[in-house]
Amino acid sequence: MRDRWNNFSDNYTEMINKKLSIQCAKEMHRHMELDSASSVLEVGAGAGIGSVDILGYLNARSKAAVKKFHATDLSPAMLALAKERIKPETYPFPVVLAEANALQLDAVADASVDRYMSTLVLQLVPDADAMLRESYRVLCVGGLAGFVIWGREANSGLFGLLVDALKEQGKPVPGFSSNFNLGRDVPALGQRIRAAGFAAYSVWPYVATIETWSARAYVAFMAALYPDMLEQDKELEARLGQLATEWLAAGKPIGLETYIVLAKKQ
Repeated sequence: MRDRWNNFSDNYTEMINKKLSIQCAKEMHRHMELDSASSVLEVGAGAGIGSVDILGYLNARSKAAVKKFHATDLSPAMLALAKERIKPETYPFPVVLAEANALQLDAVADASVDRYMSTLVLQLVPDADAMLRESYRVLCVGGLAGFVIWGREANSGLFGLLVDALKEQGKPVPGFSSNFNLGRDVPALGQRIRAAGFAAYSVWPYVATIETWSARAYVAFMAALYPDMLEQDKELEARLGQLATEWLAAGKPIGLETYIVLAKKQ
């Protein structure tokens, strides 16, 4: 997995982080009570785009007397991008950017942070329950964990339209469909959150939107994201445009439905 993200880091940052994941990350951050946060851990920080938003809360709004921020990612290439964007010496509190596995945060002590955040990672890891347990372990009593995961495929035209076009033409479908698994059964997800130790949780949908009006703009975005697939297959590209036109005509934006997931340790 580390090699995959190292190879994908630049494209993912430009196409997903800057245009999509930051939308749902900011929505999650709004509900994390960061005005009172003192020790924040972000797991799977990627190129640090969401980290900058968190640091804005801590730097300008947090009333905590002592503050620190720790961001991790599995990929050294992603961390290199984050270090270009974030300069720890410019903040009046400790800022650490370090490589770490979301399932085994060895450098983070038990009950040592009061906010834990992770955007679009929980549905990717090989053991979501282990990640939930690890988030519970590092949180202090009263702390909040926040996750963003993929929602329902039927409400996510961004990838769903491509899947539909591929299936219609009998072509292989990329493996990203499994990313919707956690969001397919929210009650079951709630049981897993409680099994990890959390006393309470709240889950709600949020659509990160790529396009509201233009099917052509959506197809161009997908062609940039999957150039080997679309630029060499004009039939697929045309069908994707037709499906996008129908989706938008129904009054729906094209985007990725996500779930904002908050959990409290008591």
